[in-house]
Amino acid sequence: MKQEDVRFTMCISKSLFDRLSYVANFYGCPKSHTVRRMIEQHVTQFERRFGPIPLSRDTGAGGGVRH
Repeated sequence: MKQEDVRFTMCISKSLFDRLSYVANFYGCPKSHTVRRMIEQHVTQFERRFGPIPLSRDTGAGGGVRH
């Protein structure tokens, strides 16, 4: 793991986990890679719609519109 990588734990329903497993198996890759790919795609779509996300030490405070 690269030094700048971050690990976190996420709780999801068994049903969603099973569906994620299906998708990961379909693409032939681990669930963690599938989740990372989905997050990257979502962030890319967000930035296309709202512009680049500023990266700073105090990110994560939110401040946007909740959907």
